[in-house]
Amino acid sequence: MEAKRNSLMNSHFTLDNFDLDVIKTDEGLVLEAEHQGSGQLFTKVITEESVKTISKDPFFDLSTTFQVIQDYFEEKPDTASLELTPDGKLSYNCKISFGKVTKEIGFEIQLDKKRNGCTH
Repeated sequence: MEAKRNSLMNSHFTLDNFDLDVIKTDEGLVLEAEHQGSGQLFTKVITEESVKTISKDPFFDLSTTFQVIQDYFEEKPDTASLELTPDGKLSYNCKISFGKVTKEIGFEIQLDKKRNGCTH
């Protein structure tokens, strides 16, 4: 899996039997996932405009999306979950407490299935 864009930051993770690359570029955020067993590829490019459609939280942007994915793997927060389903849906949920108030944040991104070098 190789991004054909100017990569600013690239992180590689393993999640739910997928190799997941999260690439921050000049154009946006590129997500590429390859299932370890079947080899099925999924990809999604998220731009500043399209990031608003993945979360109900109006403060979610590309930097926040990249950071919460990276933090999930590096920090292992017990209040967060990240899942990548076999059909390519990446879901993130986190509970944040402000005193006695708890707020849930999250997003869902449906990655596009790739076949023979084409995205569907």
